[in-house]
Amino acid sequence: MEISYYPDTFNRQDSVGSIKRFFKDLEDDPQLLTMVREIYKKVRKASDLSFFERQGIVERLPYSQERIYEFRIPPGGRSAGVARLYFGYKRKNSSAIVILNAEIKHGRIKADQDKIKEAEKRYRKVCR
Repeated sequence: MEISYYPDTFNRQDSVGSIKRFFKDLEDDPQLLTMVREIYKKVRKASDLSFFERQGIVERLPYSQERIYEFRIPPGGRSAGVARLYFGYKRKNSSAIVILNAEIKHGRIKADQDKIKEAEKRYRKVCR
């Protein structure tokens, strides 16, 4: 599968960009960073995400009006943190995904609704 990011360039509001900042923040947790890298390698080699769905790594966000999914790494969670990458399928290309936003969750804190709303806005621009 092809993986891309939106936005994939620097923007005026954020000199680093939300997704680039997410990966920079992951550097503080080498174990989680390694897990994310391993999943990325496997996703790139896969023809679809059905394996990851069965493993609980990928699921559709049930509370979003858009067809947004998330990678939850690791799927069972851990006390040190969980990486959540929100994505959609590229328009007219089911073998390509676009990472729309991402966050690291700690403990039992719920997903950041602002991150999800931003992912929904981005989804409407590039995936619909």
